[in-house]
Amino acid sequence: MDSFIEINNLVKIYGKGKSEAALEGITVNFQKGVLNVIVGPSGSGKTTLLNCIGGLLRPSSGKININNWLISLAPIKELIDFRRKRVGFIFQDHNLIPGLTVEENIALPSFFSKSNSRSIKEKINQLLTQLEISA
Repeated sequence: MDSFIEINNLVKIYGKGKSEAALEGITVNFQKGVLNVIVGPSGSGKTTLLNCIGGLLRPSSGKININNWLISLAPIKELIDFRRKRVGFIFQDHNLIPGLTVEENIALPSFFSKSNSRSIKEKINQLLTQLEISA
């Protein structure tokens, strides 16, 4: 089975002068349709890795290939479009809107797309089922 996400020798360094490497030489492949879990102690780079994969952070070096698209070298406009159409994040701080239901919080980014409400509802139900979340 071909990899859906391929990460090769990924490095992310924060700071100038006295810098700190959040990721050092990460190489991993993720298959489409397979649930993966990224675990590690606090400060080990889990969030940094996910932010790089999701196009929120640029790696310092290395490559991220998603479905044969080299995201690590993509122009910012393509990254914006990718995040808007293909990526969903729930951050560690649970940046959800308290007055909205689970479905409404998930659907919120879809209001900025051209998807119809029926397909949005179907995708939300699919996600809730896949993640075993009841609303």
